[in-house]
Amino acid sequence: GNRSHISLETKEILAESGMFHLISISGLHIGFLALMIHVFCRTMGFELYKTALIVICLLVLYALFTGARPPVMRATLVISCLFYALVWNRQTQTYNVLAFSVLILLLFNPSVVFDTGAQLSYLAIFGLIEGSKQFHQWRRYKKKDKLKELIRNSSPIHQLRYYISMKFLQSSVLMAGIFFVNFPLIESKFHLISVSGFLTNLLLMPVAGLCICAGYLILLLVLFFPFLASYPAEIMNDFLTFFLQQIRMLTEYSHGHIYSPGYPEWWVILFYIILLTTILSQFQNRFLKKAFPILLLIWSCFGLTLIYQEESNPGLKGTFLSVGHGTSVLLELPNGKTVLYDAGSINSGRRASSVIESVLWKHGHSRIDAVIISHADIDHCNAIPYLMDRIPIGSIVTTPTFLDFKQSIVKLICTKAHQLKIPLQLVTGKDQLRIDKDVSIQIIHPSNTVYESDNENSVVLLIEYHGKRILLPGDIEGNALTDLINKSEGNFDIFMTPHHGSLSANDPETIAWASPLIAVSSGANERVNERLKMRYGQKTQIYSTKKHGAITFSISPAGLVKINPNN
Repeated sequence: GNRSHISLETKEILAESGMFHLISISGLHIGFLALMIHVFCRTMGFELYKTALIVICLLVLYALFTGARPPVMRATLVISCLFYALVWNRQTQTYNVLAFSVLILLLFNPSVVFDTGAQLSYLAIFGLIEGSKQFHQWRRYKKKDKLKELIRNSSPIHQLRYYISMKFLQSSVLMAGIFFVNFPLIESKFHLISVSGFLTNLLLMPVAGLCICAGYLILLLVLFFPFLASYPAEIMNDFLTFFLQQIRMLTEYSHGHIYSPGYPEWWVILFYIILLTTILSQFQNRFLKKAFPILLLIWSCFGLTLIYQEESNPGLKGTFLSVGHGTSVLLELPNGKTVLYDAGSINSGRRASSVIESVLWKHGHSRIDAVIISHADIDHCNAIPYLMDRIPIGSIVTTPTFLDFKQSIVKLICTKAHQLKIPLQLVTGKDQLRIDKDVSIQIIHPSNTVYESDNENSVVLLIEYHGKRILLPGDIEGNALTDLINKSEGNFDIFMTPHHGSLSANDPETIAWASPLIAVSSGANERVNERLKMRYGQKTQIYSTKKHGAITFSISPAGLVKINPNN
């Protein structure tokens, strides 16, 4: 069950294809292991009770060896109960067996009720059971065509074709049952809708099953006959590489998966209450029998409207995100649109992207209307390629000096933007972004002068709303900062300190010009907060993302400024 050596890219591909459960030890793996042990023991001539005892003991040892995670323990308990019933010739009620496994798990670990893996595991079994019921009911009540039945029984080929078609149909129904019951929880927790997941699992699950069984056999060879394991392991490695290539090909389909803000928790809870009531309650009243499925359908449609409902703000809201040593500022405009100023971190662009995504989804946004790149340093833009893969972006705004294709990050961003048909808008000083009629967003730097360094050519953004002024200066420094001070009006309500709060860019001249009420430093230096307090003085409130975490500000239509550090 150790996934630490699997690359993050591979994990994302498996998640987007709906196949992540293959690398997470779960009921699927326990089921195949129990089947292999059972077949081996019976082939060797063991009696049924001995076979059952061996299966149960080995499953318990395997579950403990892999960490005794709730999905694994659920499968172990359920299979153990089924083998016990088989030996003693007892009938089993599936839901009673599941309830018994829940009680045992809660007895040893009550917090398991909050474990997402355990919830998905039980929901999957629930979907399998109900899907199987629906399929067998359909076959029972289906009108039989005697002519087709006669043709089917006329030759082994027709019988085989019929058998394969029925198995494929049954697998489709079972997969649909699992997909339907798990979909709301997965979308709510992981913000991912794997549209291709149904088809991927349906087509590749037999192959995945063979991979799991082969993996167990190779593991046995490694333990007992290591000199025989190398060749099968190489074949297995080639096969898995091919398997991942097919999954990667499916995930590259643009509509195969969608990232979204997610269902609200209250909607998910009510969905499962309605679902359980619909399936488990034996209504005698015909009206109730029909009313609850219709209610479930209406509730599902209502949930889809909640995912993509863009809410307008009663004012301007912004968040200085905590991305380590880097910069990312999310602006949420009164008309519901979003602007992202920079998106990068010196540590990891992927991590910075995850932070930005989580804040967007938490605030109910499914897209970014404009991404403004101040300059080409990676701690300001290396998260953008990852964001492009997950979040729809309206346009990318930057300056002509950004387009230095010798820098790999610039080439990557422009290539991806071209592939995804995201327009690239080039701006210079005094240009305005017309995104919200109530908010003035103006580029005040760079002008026509081209400076030597990327930092000096940073996009400086001035936001004005109901008399309040916010300045986002990027990494501007040196001669460019001097020119900006000489040409532009200062006095800001909220001021992001230039160059992550470095003292050289926050000299007395800059501080006197900015005269901010609130100054925010975005970086990873622990001591910068205290240094800036000494420089800016008592009139300015100093915040840093290193000390205070994400820092959110809001400006009401009346011009009232509120600041909320989220540490």
